[in-house]
Amino acid sequence: MMRSAHLPDTATLEGRLAEALGCSSVRVIERQPNPQTSTFPSEIAKLELADRAMLHAFLKYESGGSNGSHGHRGGVPYEASVNRILLRPLGVSVPEYYGFYADGHAGQSFLITEYMTGSLRVSKSAGSAAAMMQAAEWLGQFHARGEQLLGRRPVPGLQQYDRAYYLGWSRRAEQATVEASGAAEWFQAAVAGFRQSVDALLCTDASPIHGEYYPKNILVHDGRIRPIDWESAAVAAGEVDLAALIEKWPAETVELCQRAYEQARWPGGAPPDWRRRLRLAQLYLQFRWLAAGAWRRAPDPASSWRLGATRSVSASLGFT
Repeated sequence: MMRSAHLPDTATLEGRLAEALGCSSVRVIERQPNPQTSTFPSEIAKLELADRAMLHAFLKYESGGSNGSHGHRGGVPYEASVNRILLRPLGVSVPEYYGFYADGHAGQSFLITEYMTGSLRVSKSAGSAAAMMQAAEWLGQFHARGEQLLGRRPVPGLQQYDRAYYLGWSRRAEQATVEASGAAEWFQAAVAGFRQSVDALLCTDASPIHGEYYPKNILVHDGRIRPIDWESAAVAAGEVDLAALIEKWPAETVELCQRAYEQARWPGGAPPDWRRRLRLAQLYLQFRWLAAGAWRRAPDPASSWRLGATRSVSASLGFT
């Protein structure tokens, strides 16, 4: 059995699971630590329900709440809400949502979803280009369905990226760069260009997005793409998700993903400006990670790479 100061003892957990799942009783057969690192404490549990049904569940704990990251991350309760108000109605292939235990005390709530035995994360290994194309196609279909849903009715409770959101990250990135080593002239030009062009990201075909659609959050299970970790879901330009997916991949793979996404998202023909929006989304992502980086306190190779990527994409946009 797993023991941690952050997690409830087994007897307490069983009572909370029964409440969350709407069962008269739940027996925990086995508890194991989550072998993957995560922002939140989590574990894998085999459960026997009162009717003898078995569940293999993934438990994700709030554990004191989430750093809201200036409106970017919503935390575990928000992720549970995203499952109910967005993912279930859309019927997309994600881990099945079983329930949510809400506690009045900070840090005691947890999310219960399907644990997918044998799933693999998308990574730079054999067959990676095919998995990336599949992930891009899944993403295009998700955005198309999400846009249609928003066209029929609003999805109350979803965060939305507005102009202030994007400009806030450009401002924080600029401040972080000044604090670290001084903002170079080209960086100032990149920020200025982004601010003048940001309205292009406030597009009329906005859709629900994952928010951090990086390969580490994309599982392949039984040949199907099944993204996880939806705590950053929002309404925004879909290109934000594609920008996250293709980051640091070879040019050939990037082009294959862009084509797969375009065909899945807009089978009748894509907007003429969508690839420019993609580059703006890439610039936004660089600003967000530069603003959040630890490089202000010590040299950080990842942040140095991001400065180079910022310069490259801003040049492609004509800002520098």
